[in-house]
Amino acid sequence: MFVFVIGMVGAGLIAFTAWSWRGRSGRARWWTREVQGEYGVLVVLPSGGLLCLGGALANVDALFIPGGVLMMASFLVFVWGFLVTTIAIAWWPIHRLWGPRWYIRMSKQERSDALTGQFATAARRASAGSAGPAPEWLGAVVSTWGAGMVVDAETRERPDKVSRRGTVAGQLAAGEGGVWFAPNGALSAEWTDRAQFAARWEELRDVRRVPARAGVDGVRRHGFLYRSWFPRLVVTTDAGDHLFEVNFGQARRAADTLNRERTRVAR
Repeated sequence: MFVFVIGMVGAGLIAFTAWSWRGRSGRARWWTREVQGEYGVLVVLPSGGLLCLGGALANVDALFIPGGVLMMASFLVFVWGFLVTTIAIAWWPIHRLWGPRWYIRMSKQERSDALTGQFATAARRASAGSAGPAPEWLGAVVSTWGAGMVVDAETRERPDKVSRRGTVAGQLAAGEGGVWFAPNGALSAEWTDRAQFAARWEELRDVRRVPARAGVDGVRRHGFLYRSWFPRLVVTTDAGDHLFEVNFGQARRAADTLNRERTRVAR
């Protein structure tokens, strides 16, 4: 009975691999939405299916030879598939030796756009740069910090899967002429438009830290699990208060730098 179950599992894995390779529907192309999903469909699933089916057949005296052949084939499929898929990370054309034609024809941008999940979102964000150019008056950059601008401290919505609620990820930069927040270019225009912030040094009125999870009023909000555990940064200009979460708890350092620079300019 156990051998029969193993054989059915192997046959099921082979059938599932064939369905995924054909990719006739969005569901069948599920593996293109996963980071390194090709290792599953081009390496693990086919070799695992052949191994299970071959092992089951090898336990039947009359089918011992076909079973042994399938088991040997599973080893070859694993080695060849792993080799081609690994080389393809650096040299995509080699996938012509192993992989569905429709997958081989996908461009790098199409493969990137197909990815979903938190890791893929973070990777796209890391390579996207800023949504717009820095103002000319910013001048040479003195310091930069990875940061998020809290555009809505009360909302449950978030710009993407790896963002905190109501917070637009980007870079906070202090330059010779002032301070500027650069929203991440991977985010939608709806969110980046809400996170526009640039102020000359003479426009700054106050720079201070507030407790973790607090608003510009210094009052902590609920949400221990989905808000930063580090103190936040508040920058006050003629236009009002602006709330930031500076990555890795660097709100103190950012506040000290901004205060030092605006004091230097005011002299």
